[in-house]
Amino acid sequence: MSRVEEIKGFTIAVEATWYLQHMLEEDSEPLLSALGGLPYGLKAEIEGDLDSWKKHGLTPMFVFDGLYIIGQEDMALRISKNASRRSDKAWESYRDAKSEQQLKDAVKSFGELGTYSGV
Repeated sequence: MSRVEEIKGFTIAVEATWYLQHMLEEDSEPLLSALGGLPYGLKAEIEGDLDSWKKHGLTPMFVFDGLYIIGQEDMALRISKNASRRSDKAWESYRDAKSEQQLKDAVKSFGELGTYSGV
C-alpha cells in the first residue's frame, strides 16, 4: 500500500503562506516584480494540485496566518518600506548595469523581490 493510499479519504492541512511561497519560488519568473501581477501559470498549477488531491481522495484545508494584533501597523510599514528599498535597489542595478553579468544580477534582484526576507 502506498503512502497516498494510507491517507485516502483524509482532510489534509495546507499552510497557505508556505504553499503559495513555494509555488512562487518554484516557478520563479525573475522579472515578475518589475512587471507586476502573478505568474501566468500559477492558477493552472494550483488547479493541478487540487485535481491531484481529489484524484487521490484527499480534501485540502488551507490554513492562513493569523492577524498580528500588537504592532501590526508598524510591522506592515516596515515590510512595505523594506520592499520599496529592495525594489529601488533592483531598478538602480538594472539601470546602471554595464555588463551582461550586472544585468543578470539585476534580474536576479527582481526575482528576489517576490520572496519574503524579513523586516
